Amino acid sequence: MEKIEQYQCPTVSCGNYDIHFSHVKEYVVSNLAVEMPPTCQAPLVSIPGDVADYGVKFAETSINPTDGRFRMYDSIEELTANIRKFKNFPEAHRYFEEQSFAFDPVTIYTNLEGEEYINKSDMYALLQNMTLRISPREDKFQPMSHIFIGRYLKKLHQKSNGFLEFVKVADIDFEQIEKEIQEAHSTATNKEIQGMVNMAKSASKKTLNAEMKRLNAEGWNNRDFKVEFEVWRITDTNIVADVFRQTFLDLKAMIGLKKIVEKRTHLFKWNIAANASKVPIAVRLFEDGELSYVMKTELDNAIVRYTKKGKVTEEVGPIISTIDFKDIEENYKEIFDKIQFIRYPIARTKHKPVYVQGPNRRDFCVLIVDGFFDVMASTIMGPFIFHKAENWNKLGPFFTELDKVFKAECPPQSFIKVSYINDLRAETEAFLKTIDPGRPSFEGVRPMDYDLTRLGETLRIDKTIHPNLPNPDQLVQFLVGRKTDPMTPNELYDGFEQCFITRILVQEKNLRNFVHVQQGCRRYLMSKRVCEDCEAMIASLVTDITNREEEVFESGIREQVSEILERSVDQDRSMALWTAALEWRVVAMGGKVTIKEEGSQEEDDDKTNFEKEVERQGVLLTQIACLDYEEDSNPEES
Repeated sequence: MEKIEQYQCPTVSCGNYDIHFSHVKEYVVSNLAVEMPPTCQAPLVSIPGDVADYGVKFAETSINPTDGRFRMYDSIEELTANIRKFKNFPEAHRYFEEQSFAFDPVTIYTNLEGEEYINKSDMYALLQNMTLRISPREDKFQPMSHIFIGRYLKKLHQKSNGFLEFVKVADIDFEQIEKEIQEAHSTATNKEIQGMVNMAKSASKKTLNAEMKRLNAEGWNNRDFKVEFEVWRITDTNIVADVFRQTFLDLKAMIGLKKIVEKRTHLFKWNIAANASKVPIAVRLFEDGELSYVMKTELDNAIVRYTKKGKVTEEVGPIISTIDFKDIEENYKEIFDKIQFIRYPIARTKHKPVYVQGPNRRDFCVLIVDGFFDVMASTIMGPFIFHKAENWNKLGPFFTELDKVFKAECPPQSFIKVSYINDLRAETEAFLKTIDPGRPSFEGVRPMDYDLTRLGETLRIDKTIHPNLPNPDQLVQFLVGRKTDPMTPNELYDGFEQCFITRILVQEKNLRNFVHVQQGCRRYLMSKRVCEDCEAMIASLVTDITNREEEVFESGIREQVSEILERSVDQDRSMALWTAALEWRVVAMGGKVTIKEEGSQEEDDDKTNFEKEVERQGVLLTQIACLDYEEDSNPEES
């Protein structure tokens, strides 16, 4: 195993002490997260045989238990897994203003030649993991040392001045660093260690606190002391002695870690002129499916570094433009081989995009099209925005604000700063509260009743606002593509969200054009049906539906679509095609789904088996009772 892989992650016993309230709050929709009670903290000293995932426990206690919207995240384990992926980006601790936990695992990137690189900020995570694996300590103290050493290294971590830099893995002197870590842990004598143990058993907390400060004031502070020893209420003097013994060793080791950092400024410090020859001229090559591009400012600053002409620049405003990689190969041939292009995949979780740093380390951003869909999803699922809008025009100011940011004139694959997205979300939610000053209370309501009541209310209002679109239940069924299995609650929410965003794009042409320019219709399922420049794709989709569904419906489908297009002479053609595609699909699935009353013995002998199966699934889709209730529940109650 290569050294970088050996030290990429913290020890197993430390890996699940990693979820902070700020992570949960940033990930879930508004008002779903609540402050965590201190009693949920993981134990300071791990208990033998304890395999609990404290990240899952932390996330669970951070969610409002009376808010049924949690069901859109499937399960607490699934939510925690997505949060862990979401929060693992370079210098995330600065964005979340979280200094109490250790660093996340190191991310390894490659250049076009396959050589390995890491973001310079991950050098601190690497040093943290090396310290935990090399230094001698009992397994039960690993979590405590993980937190203490991680906190200390975050203090050494340079503030957010300057631009991004990368470290070539081959340039890291692992063997020498390992040797210096071992030496740092051997500075404490047995006499000093025993003296600390004896003091811990008899001295007051005030005395112990003063001694730790004397030893290493930078590594020890009152906040650590208060949190770790008062919240956990350790009273056993033997445990206190063990804890202070290990803390004493860690504080001595921290002095050596600081020397390692100061000795290697080219690995741990940013934008130092004397280190220019040792720092690779690197630019991130963002990869998103078939697309690949770089940030223009990042490329311009790399050229300044190489040519030593001009000055580095910063982005002004919220938008960060990019250049297609093919254009770079063609137009920057004279310096192409002088720059390391670091492959940087665009990452997304199930519900949110993973943030990336801008050209300047202090900024965090996302693709602007990801920002748009994130705002729409959180707004739809967050403040219940459409429940009291009498008509579409009532929402005019909301869409006007969106149009100011998400413009079709914005260059393709642009990024937008997360701070700006957050401000926009706050402004729009404040406006939407003037339309919907309160939200219905579902406390005490059974989970699936909550889903159906809440989504049903919104769907009903949406039909009033835009009554010419197909039946919402059939739209959701169409989106998910299920025929033989009932949908899970999170699939129901996903389908509803996509359905609603699609309706907004149908109605709002400016936003629709923006999504197309940013090539969001390549990725987002339903926007493909509303993009007026993708009519050929829609026609192809409909043809495919026609060919592979039951032949018995084929003749009626084509007549119906012709009628739709004739009715749509005065409408936006893209909306007509989208409606046609969906109605084709609905007809191909057997027409309108009807729900029979319980006990009804009526049968329609003219129905095909396919139609009967679709009808059966319609019942399951509408009730979904089998997922949450006893078998004898009355379906009419749902």
